[in-house]
Amino acid sequence: MKLVNLKTRENLTPCNTPLLLFASGFGFLPYAFENLKLPQNALSAMLYDYSDFSNAKNLLKVLESFPQIHLIAWSMGVCVAQELFSNVQIESALAINGTIFGVHQNFGIPPKIFSLTQQKLQREAFLNLAFGMGAFGGELVSENAHEKSLLAPTNSLKNELKSLQEFCAQRGENPRQSAFFWHKTIISNDDKIFSPKAQNLAWEAYRQTHKDFVILHTNAPHFVFVDEKLWEEQCLPRNL
Repeated sequence: MKLVNLKTRENLTPCNTPLLLFASGFGFLPYAFENLKLPQNALSAMLYDYSDFSNAKNLLKVLESFPQIHLIAWSMGVCVAQELFSNVQIESALAINGTIFGVHQNFGIPPKIFSLTQQKLQREAFLNLAFGMGAFGGELVSENAHEKSLLAPTNSLKNELKSLQEFCAQRGENPRQSAFFWHKTIISNDDKIFSPKAQNLAWEAYRQTHKDFVILHTNAPHFVFVDEKLWEEQCLPRNL
């Protein structure tokens, strides 16, 4: 995993200021989020590249040095955060288009589909898929070097999918036993990656034991960050 300052894209270092932590989904690099409005009174960091979890303890030590952390987790970043941050003090936690299960027959991406994606993935196909889910605001030009820099190389993408599949399998069928607490989720009604039905089932089950949990719906695509108003009004913490 990699943990970087979202503005400078350098490794995150301990600091005595609030932190906005963005746990990204699979495959995307920090450049994909460079246009997001970020808080002025806090550092902003991005957690990504889930091809290797061996450095998790070291990254957690860095996070524990911050006096206040606000988490925004997207897509597969939701299940990663659920598992890794159970002992980290989080001020607020928002899940976007993902579930705490990640890969799951009923409450996430079905294991068979996830496995087939890992086996047959081609980067150009994923680039087009990313375009289709709204990751790129304009017309897709396959030779555009900047657009290609938004995604990891093919081998990295395949390794990351395999690692995430193993990560979810090791967690078992009931990750809700984790002590991590979510405050809100945003679900895209026409999500082509995480089924809205699976998301609603997962979070309605979660709300049974977390009565103050908020479920919001949007018409934005899986990559909700193309909707600047949604990002600024519903995603960014109001007290930063």
